[in-house]
Amino acid sequence: MKHTLLFGIYMWAMLGTIRALPVTGTDYDRFLKGLPFEMPAIPLPDIPDRQVTLETFGGRPDGNHINTEAFARAIDHLSEAGGGRLVVKAGVWLTGPILLKDRIELHLEKNALVIFIPDFWVYPKRETFFEEASFKQLQSPISAYRASDIAITGEGVFDGNGHHWRPFRKNKFTTDEWQRLLRREGVLNDAATIWYPMTPDVQEYARREENIIRKYNTPDEWVRLKDYVRPELLHFYGCERVLLQGVTFQNSPFWNLHPELCNDLVIDGIRVRNPWNSQNGDGLDLESCNRVLVVGSTFDVGDDAICIKSGRDEAGRLRGVPTSYVVVEDCTVFHGHGGFVVGSEMSGGVHHIHVANCRFLNTDTGLRFKSNRQRGGHVHDIHIRDIVMAGIGAEPILFDMYYQGHSAVEAMEQGSPVVNPQQIPPVTEATPRFNRIYIHNVSCHGAGRALLFDGLPEQPISEVVLENITIDADRGAVLSETEGMRMRNITLRTTQPHALRIYNSRDLTGEGVRCNDRPLEESTVIQGSRSRNVTLREQQAVADTEPFWEQCREVERQIAHTEFPDVDFELRRYGIRKGKDITRALRRAISDCHQAGGGRVVVPEGIYYTAPVHLLSHVNLHLNTGAELRFSTDPADYLPVVPSRWEGMDCQTLSPLIYACEQENIAVTGEGILDGQASRDNWWSWRGRGEATGPAGSNKIGKDKLNWFEQNHIPLEQRICTADDKLRPVFVQFYRCNRVLVEGVTLLRSPFWMIHPLMCEDVVVRGVTLQSHGPNNDGIDPESCNRVLIENCYFANGDDCIAIKSGRNNDGRRWNMPSNNIIVRGSVMKDGHAGVAIGSEISGGCRNVWVEDYEMDSPHLDRALRIKSNALRGGVVENFYVRNVRVGECRQAVLRLELMYERVTEGPYLPGFRNIYLEQVTSRRSEHGIRIDGFPDKICVHNLHLIDCHLDGIISPEIHSITGAGDIYVHRTSFNGIDSEKIIPVSVPM
Repeated sequence: MKHTLLFGIYMWAMLGTIRALPVTGTDYDRFLKGLPFEMPAIPLPDIPDRQVTLETFGGRPDGNHINTEAFARAIDHLSEAGGGRLVVKAGVWLTGPILLKDRIELHLEKNALVIFIPDFWVYPKRETFFEEASFKQLQSPISAYRASDIAITGEGVFDGNGHHWRPFRKNKFTTDEWQRLLRREGVLNDAATIWYPMTPDVQEYARREENIIRKYNTPDEWVRLKDYVRPELLHFYGCERVLLQGVTFQNSPFWNLHPELCNDLVIDGIRVRNPWNSQNGDGLDLESCNRVLVVGSTFDVGDDAICIKSGRDEAGRLRGVPTSYVVVEDCTVFHGHGGFVVGSEMSGGVHHIHVANCRFLNTDTGLRFKSNRQRGGHVHDIHIRDIVMAGIGAEPILFDMYYQGHSAVEAMEQGSPVVNPQQIPPVTEATPRFNRIYIHNVSCHGAGRALLFDGLPEQPISEVVLENITIDADRGAVLSETEGMRMRNITLRTTQPHALRIYNSRDLTGEGVRCNDRPLEESTVIQGSRSRNVTLREQQAVADTEPFWEQCREVERQIAHTEFPDVDFELRRYGIRKGKDITRALRRAISDCHQAGGGRVVVPEGIYYTAPVHLLSHVNLHLNTGAELRFSTDPADYLPVVPSRWEGMDCQTLSPLIYACEQENIAVTGEGILDGQASRDNWWSWRGRGEATGPAGSNKIGKDKLNWFEQNHIPLEQRICTADDKLRPVFVQFYRCNRVLVEGVTLLRSPFWMIHPLMCEDVVVRGVTLQSHGPNNDGIDPESCNRVLIENCYFANGDDCIAIKSGRNNDGRRWNMPSNNIIVRGSVMKDGHAGVAIGSEISGGCRNVWVEDYEMDSPHLDRALRIKSNALRGGVVENFYVRNVRVGECRQAVLRLELMYERVTEGPYLPGFRNIYLEQVTSRRSEHGIRIDGFPDKICVHNLHLIDCHLDGIISPEIHSITGAGDIYVHRTSFNGIDSEKIIPVSVPM
């Protein structure tokens, strides 16, 4: 038992590096809005407000006591009482199987580690429906059968002790690891390639089978085979209203999580881990489930990560229950055979699935669809968008209808005869069908093969739409037995001369298809007697950007707006006087308004003074015309410290002047003035990072101290920055808030950044005037936010007018929260370093930014449009759409892309900028038209378009300065009055 405990504690400790956090609150309906199909609401479990702890029923978290009976007694007690919450406190809990019942929540507190013992005899047998037909399997360590209203929540860890159950393949181990394994009790198969942790009396079965025993002749035989039939870590069968939130599931004997025939399931912010070499170590397998939301979760597993199933072959077709109405949003897969997978057991059908804003890193495949001629089943209405991939071993997008078989594509690649048309079998109920599948906005850096569509001749893969796809791969794409495919804006870069091969496919059309930057006729091969009506065109004409702007309008429709009761809390009622400090009155009014259910806290005409203002949910701070709120410049007033970020790094520091933390439905409105009173005599004199007096973190001050925190992964609770650290506070910051409005007010003299929504959703900034010329006086900085609208504002500030961010270096990568769906329009920028910037703190990435109807004109404006990062920051910035922007004068360039910001020339996290569209952009004066400072030996900028742009008054004789970029297209565009067809980079990496 000692080695079991040590392994569990080791895996537990590893969790400290990256942590998936649950979605704040329970407003899951926002993920179901704006989908391409009508999605029913998902009710959450109804669990009574009753709580017990495991210790009450004899449990002991000492890593030695077996707590199986304690879990059972506690759950039975709650069940008999009508349900409630069972709390598992910090400690190491050994146990056998846990069976959940109706209206039970199992809650693991932080640092609670539940390890399931590897005594096979404590796991009873059960009938199951797996892969082929009904057969016996062991009860899972965590299970529920036909239960309703169940939940597993918290921050703890479940460890399945799977290394005592799983077989191991020799090719997944080093020589030393394999030799150590052979010294344990177990058995090799006849080929000496697979080792099983089996007892001697099942050796004969282990030598014949790899995964499961399918036939049991006698009860005695079942007894001898019990330790050969591996259970899933979690199996919920026929359950309704299920919540899994925040916890970690790891080291499973078989699949990790297997909800089967479940309805109304929410999976939020969990983490799923299996060793990379774990046999059948799937992450999440949704089988014949309906109405499911999977959000904000991470997977690092040994097989498929997020997998959709519905039974296998005839048994699955007889059951006939498809998996349907599933939404997967904002998930990350660090390792696995496939990132998002449909099949291969999909015989009951799969339909109405939406997958968006996910990352797949170092998986074998990315989007994987697999089946074969025995399965049957219909997979349709699958919608996938906004997927980022890197380091994909095989294909980013794979359709394999010959799973575990030999296909025509393999025959061609091996030089074998292909299938004779006379030998094509008829379509039967066992023939799988895949159609109406829509894949948009996918980028992949590094793959084995660009694409593989390997359909059946009797049932081609049909009605697939691929749009805005960019893939870098070693080998080219192959489309075989595909019908009715529509491709738009596809870029393939491969080391092979033929980037696209089409075999026996028909009715394929493509607009804006680019292969290896060569003419299509040189890089595309069409083969097969049944290939017909294949029309592919390059992006020579003007790109149709209207679909991008329709997406913008759809995002705007999805923004949830603030709503307040028609109740005013007039500050005059609280005894305020003009020219006096009203801090206490403001705080009382905000508290009263919040306690009453919401409304407006109204600041009347006059000048007033205050310390920081902390907003609460459902409160609108409203400044009447003539009202002016002036903020204290005494740093002591901004203590105690609050959770925040400073230049993209997490910390606890001085309170912003106006602050809200984890609130919803809040606003700052009116026609009054907010004056930060910053000057060179107070806040602005803090500019700079201070001096580091020694190597230890405790001896550093200011920005040096914060950098040390970030570089050494110091927990947030230890990152305390006081007034002595001289980190200037933000003027207005909303931290992890939802539904936010800033409208009409004027902001003057800010200590630091002016408006900073941080990790927020549904933010509107409208009609705001921002005037402040101090150091680092950015105007509006949305950071790691989703659905933001900034419109009709006036900027005259001392740094970037708008700067979109998503965290810096390790902090940005740990949170992994990109800025998504940002709309910027209808504003005037009279002064600032850059008009609209993305970066440089962009390590979490940024996607889908729309900028339109802007005026930018200032002698201090260095760059109108700017994206900046470096190889320490990293981050992918994609889908940046700009139109109808009028630039008067800017110093450097209308568009500036910086990949070596702050002169960082190398590092492990290469940034990538792609899918950038400038349409109807004009300028009167600049040094360069386009300036791209990329890496001299790498291309990290892709798919840049200038459409109907006219840039005049360019001073530099070479017009543009471009290094490390490819795929730059110019349509009806002029520079200094001369029409241009294509930008020729000054320096192109070889």
